[in-house]
Amino acid sequence: PTYTLKSTAYNSEESQTDSTPFVTATGATTAFGIIAVSRDMLGNIPYGSLVRLKDLGSYRSGRGEGKFQELLDSQGLFIVEDTMH
Repeated sequence: PTYTLKSTAYNSEESQTDSTPFVTATGATTAFGIIAVSRDMLGNIPYGSLVRLKDLGSYRSGRGEGKFQELLDSQGLFIVEDTMH
């Protein structure tokens, strides 16, 4: 399936996570290529799902579309290993 979702980024810091900032909900160590989904999306995109990301630009205007696509493509697929705090 294809989903169009708003995405954000976070850093592995206690202020943005919990007391174990470098450990995901599945016990994996955080790294580029590991992503989190909101808890309400876990039913559709469960832990272990492989996800391809496409840069559609800014949320409201779409400006900057593709700006980070080369970086996303260099990773290929991302794996869901975490949920949003």
